[in-house]
Amino acid sequence: MMLGMLLLQAGVLAGERSTRFYLGMAAAGYALGLTIRGWRLWAMWKGGFQPEVWEPALAFEAGRLTITLGHLGAILALWRANLLQALAGPLAAMGKMALTNYLGQSLIGAALFYGLGLHGRFDRWQLWAVAAAIWAAQGVFCVWWLGRYRMGPVEWLLRCGSHGALLPIRHPPKTAIQIAA
Repeated sequence: MMLGMLLLQAGVLAGERSTRFYLGMAAAGYALGLTIRGWRLWAMWKGGFQPEVWEPALAFEAGRLTITLGHLGAILALWRANLLQALAGPLAAMGKMALTNYLGQSLIGAALFYGLGLHGRFDRWQLWAVAAAIWAAQGVFCVWWLGRYRMGPVEWLLRCGSHGALLPIRHPPKTAIQIAA
């Protein structure tokens, strides 16, 4: 979280840096992260894949963090090259409904894996496909919802609770000028 705040304040997350910066960030993140992951894999192999050599946790976290920075650099480089603009609307809508999406993913996952008994029935790649399908469905839902309402349903409930009153959730009716435009 602290790193995210630092990257936001430095303008990295806002796309304010050059494409070259983001490509360098991707290359450095992947190079360092894959090196750390490779070292961990070698140590695990050398140790006979015994659980006590699977760590130190710090090495795992360092590899995960640097690869995440690599992903971030790659995504932002693609964004700066205007290759991800089609996702701008759905991503913005999903961001405005972040709490609704988080809770929705939890409920969908609980319903699929525990309610329908699908826990343990998918391999890693199939789980990625399930996650992508949920994510895509939520993107479509968020765009549809925010076309009709000011905020997500959970965000609305939270805001009503914090204000101690029922707040309007629907968009105000359009005026004749807005309709003509």
